[in-house]
Amino acid sequence: MCGENGGKLELHLPLATLADRISTGRTTGFSPFELQFGQLPVLPIDIETKTFLAVESHKIPTTEELLEATAKKLEGKEERRRKAEEKLKKSRENSMKYWDRRMENQLR
Repeated sequence: MCGENGGKLELHLPLATLADRISTGRTTGFSPFELQFGQLPVLPIDIETKTFLAVESHKIPTTEELLEATAKKLEGKEERRRKAEEKLKKSRENSMKYWDRRMENQLR
């Protein structure tokens, strides 16, 4: 992707960084974006194909209703963070058990 010597890195770094930040992590089950902002990222393709992620704010008649719709999207933020924290803790424990078993003969 970036060439043998990495000469094209500057062309691909922004997209690679975005991809990393919006991709679901194996250990947490959530993307860094979702954990920080409490919602899935809305990408240009979501707007073009009118997925459920794209809120058409011009179709929401009042500011109050727009704020309510946004608040509903953010409602589960703390619950998602708690779940991610639990998954991360479990993943770390499993990793420790794995390495303890693997190295038990070398540590004694």
